[in-house]
Amino acid sequence: MSFFFSLYRAAASAPPLLSWEANLAQPIGTSADVRRRVADLLPQLHWSDRTEIGFSAHTRGQVDECISIYLREFEPDTVSMLSTDASPSVLRLLMSEFQLNFCCAEESGEMRDPFSVGDRWL
Repeated sequence: MSFFFSLYRAAASAPPLLSWEANLAQPIGTSADVRRRVADLLPQLHWSDRTEIGFSAHTRGQVDECISIYLREFEPDTVSMLSTDASPSVLRLLMSEFQLNFCCAEESGEMRDPFSVGDRWL
């Protein structure tokens, strides 16, 4: 079973993600810059062409870990959120690289802390 997590930077007082009426996530960077930095961190990813919501990348074939990541753009060419299905160790890597302070399970809205667990949630 896979779980997607939204990783983003927002004011500490921001309400839970699923209750937002507008985007409260602070810009992470331009699409090109974020894509380059993610590619440097996770060279095993294969990138797809841009869609209406931004870029996406996934691992393919026989890999040690399956990873999916979407660069979410709420304004043209500005990434404000990373949506990813990956292990806590990958989430920690991304959160540290981009100085993100929130990790929200997309389906439940539950806030998670990948820094408080090992390489698996369970």
